[in-house]
Amino acid sequence: MAKKLKPIPMPIETVLHSRHLQFVQGGVYRAVIAIACQFWAGGAQLGEFDDAMAAQLSRLPVGNWNSVKAPVMAALADILPELATLYAALYASRQNLRAVLSVNGTKGRAIAIARRKAREGTDSGKQNQAARVPLKTPQIAPRYVNPAACMSPQELAALPQDNVESARFCDK
Repeated sequence: MAKKLKPIPMPIETVLHSRHLQFVQGGVYRAVIAIACQFWAGGAQLGEFDDAMAAQLSRLPVGNWNSVKAPVMAALADILPELATLYAALYASRQNLRAVLSVNGTKGRAIAIARRKAREGTDSGKQNQAARVPLKTPQIAPRYVNPAACMSPQELAALPQDNVESARFCDK
């Protein structure tokens, strides 16, 4: 059973900041917003979008629709292709993220199963090679030498500690 995904959030700024909606009000504004929201919720498909569908989605009476049809359709001609492009990009991004999470989930489950088998092998008393891997650390770490320092760290550590009381700045 496929898990139902949350809807992709609509970039409403694309619609609100359109040059067509800067100075309109009333029925045109409501119709453009309603149609754009329905368009986005329906998957932003530009298939068979026509005048009749726009009238139905705007939920305006027939007489009112005829009076606002020209500015609404002009605004939608600019807004809907941009929304479709944004939706396609966001949907592709979502699908890519789901694929990465699926692959990582499979790897994580395989690692968890291998660790569980290794733990069960050591709990039963037998030693499993996969359970105990020796640490790979260098035997001798290289010494750090600062050529600009006045003393090496070993010389600083070898300084006598008896003059602490006569020091000018001393925490006691």
